Amino acid sequence: MIDLKTKEITIFKQLLIIIMTKLLYLSLFLLTNCSSPEQNQLKTFLALGDSYTIGESVEVNKRWPNQLVSQANATKTVFEEAKIIARTGWTTDELLAAIGEEELLPDYDLVSLMIGVNNQYRGRSPENFREEFLVLLDKSIALSKKAETGVMVLSIPDWGVTPFAFNRNKTQIAQEINLFNSIIQNACLEAGGDYSENRIWWHIEWPSEIKTLTITVTTWLKENASSFRSRKRSGTELTV
Repeated sequence: MIDLKTKEITIFKQLLIIIMTKLLYLSLFLLTNCSSPEQNQLKTFLALGDSYTIGESVEVNKRWPNQLVSQANATKTVFEEAKIIARTGWTTDELLAAIGEEELLPDYDLVSLMIGVNNQYRGRSPENFREEFLVLLDKSIALSKKAETGVMVLSIPDWGVTPFAFNRNKTQIAQEINLFNSIIQNACLEAGGDYSENRIWWHIEWPSEIKTLTITVTTWLKENASSFRSRKRSGTELTV
């Protein structure tokens, strides 16, 4: 039973990574098609996070930052190998500590930040999360060449819809994840301006319930295509 659940969790995480890569690549693709010739040079990418970013139980080339770089390099925008600072189980304070141990220069063309699920999982308070997330957001912006316009903050997926939440209070999990995501969103709005023009908050609408693992990326993208187009029209694409 445990082995089966572990296998299902691994498959689901692989699905999340694939979907996330397609979403991020699409936003990057829309942007690079409008880039001027002088912008098309070797780019740098710093990815900060936890298991969702490092890709728990997947091969190195299947981690979404590496997939994003690989797919972007097939276009006219070419990235160096992604710098990933992430580990399974990390909370905001642990990510902060890891960043502090690195000698990072403020010259990244793209910085992504996805953190918080383990704060919620461990029962950390929303107040503590907000305090430490704000520090992480400030650090992400400081490490970007273009300040907040070069930063991408991703929402926390609701792990309550996965097999991992078996015998747990899924309603409570969803409520707490939503609360943490609202903290992230508000912090991004403060840093990036009005919501309609906010450039750094990227909320991903995950399926509300996972009964089987047969959801396809093509179907998901097709159902959410309108949100991509509206983001392009409202000017919320990243500046890379």
